[in-house]
Amino acid sequence: MRRFIRTAPFVFPLVAMLLLVACSEEDSPVNPPKTVDYYPFAKGHVWTYTTNAFTDTFGEVVTIQTKIDTATSDQGLHHWMHISIPDKGVNWLPLFSMLDSAGVVYALGDHPGEQRYPMFKHVYADSVITRETITVHGKTWQTIKVTMDVQGAGTITWWLADGVGVIREHSMDGLSLFTDDMDGEEVLTELVSYTK
Repeated sequence: MRRFIRTAPFVFPLVAMLLLVACSEEDSPVNPPKTVDYYPFAKGHVWTYTTNAFTDTFGEVVTIQTKIDTATSDQGLHHWMHISIPDKGVNWLPLFSMLDSAGVVYALGDHPGEQRYPMFKHVYADSVITRETITVHGKTWQTIKVTMDVQGAGTITWWLADGVGVIREHSMDGLSLFTDDMDGEEVLTELVSYTK
């Protein structure tokens, strides 16, 4: 860069003049399109939900928190979905291990690597989603609705918001991202807050 400055000092006044002309036009510059991400995979983010997915254990709707972090198991170091149920004294337990690869977030199970199971994509084709505006805990979200058929178990539906992830999950078959102990009871989980 310094070599360029010494050999071409006349370039900078020209660039400055072009920028002035461009900025003085009536039309403002077009911002580049934002990258869509319906399932942010980042350490440090915390999602807080209300859910009845633990009815068999706690007998009521509870507030849970989730985050993605690393943890070591007998299979080594992996990313995990961690869960906390603060009101019930459950503090940040690894729930299942995860892999973010080629635009897909996979669950690797309770024993990492036992099976690579695709859960979420960062971006979805329009042909596999429905766009819906939903209101959850008093906040309105622009979402995409994704339904997954789990062979032999039923279906689960997630509403995902760009840059946030899961806003709501619902299953009449007792399926949940957060537990597998519902035995066919209806599950409803809804986002309360999301922090980065």
